[in-house]
Amino acid sequence: LDSSKDDPDSDYLISPLLAPDSILSYFPSTRIMAGTKDPLRDMSFGFLQKLVKLHRDVKLVEYEHFPHGFLNYGIPVVGMTQVPKILEQLVIWIKHDSEGVLEWFKRKR
Repeated sequence: LDSSKDDPDSDYLISPLLAPDSILSYFPSTRIMAGTKDPLRDMSFGFLQKLVKLHRDVKLVEYEHFPHGFLNYGIPVVGMTQVPKILEQLVIWIKHDSEGVLEWFKRKR
């Protein structure tokens, strides 16, 4: 980030929750994973609510006791026995939604 101009409290490219409805109303299917120990958890739910209000296809799954960025910790993660199941869910979402995302981009051209 260029600290002289990039502000996570006002820049929606950093914090999508701040994006105007005029942009969010064009969002494709959106999938959100949040952990209960994630300091951005509340923002994830706020973003979910904004997209639901705009009638976008959005799903959020919350994982008990998981911190922010838990998928970056590598496999296996000691004490995080849910990770393989989470990765399976992620693969399902990607396979299912990739066709929809491609169609969305085609319509926007």
